[in-house]
Amino acid sequence: GWMMLTTVVVAPILEEILFRGILQESLTRKYGPWRGILIASAVFGIVHVHPTVAVNAFAIGLVLGFVYMRTDSLWSTIILHAVNNGIAYLALVTGHGNAMLIDLVGSRTLYVLIYIGALAVFAVSGYMMLLALRRLKAEDKNRAAA
Repeated sequence: GWMMLTTVVVAPILEEILFRGILQESLTRKYGPWRGILIASAVFGIVHVHPTVAVNAFAIGLVLGFVYMRTDSLWSTIILHAVNNGIAYLALVTGHGNAMLIDLVGSRTLYVLIYIGALAVFAVSGYMMLLALRRLKAEDKNRAAA
């Protein structure tokens, strides 16, 4: 019970306040949205120590950083973070914590289709984030020039 409470509730609240609310916010003011999100996400990944977890934390940090930037709400990132941690917690307690996706799916064809779908979603969302960050950068330049 305590592990679930700390993993799914307490950690997302505290980590989002620290990494998005404080760190990303100050880095964004100093270096702009691109660098602010990137640096805060890198620190978020490093803090998670274990190499596999660190890479995943960095990736989710990028998503959470972008969501925070677009919504200006810690609640949206806290909820997403809690869902992510909840899925990881469920995988762990059901004995699938170290399982590979291909083992969980069972079918190589289905695995390849899921992988292709995930890559497509990743590419499209990455492109949309790039466009949004460019638009924000242009808006910042326009405000500074005015």
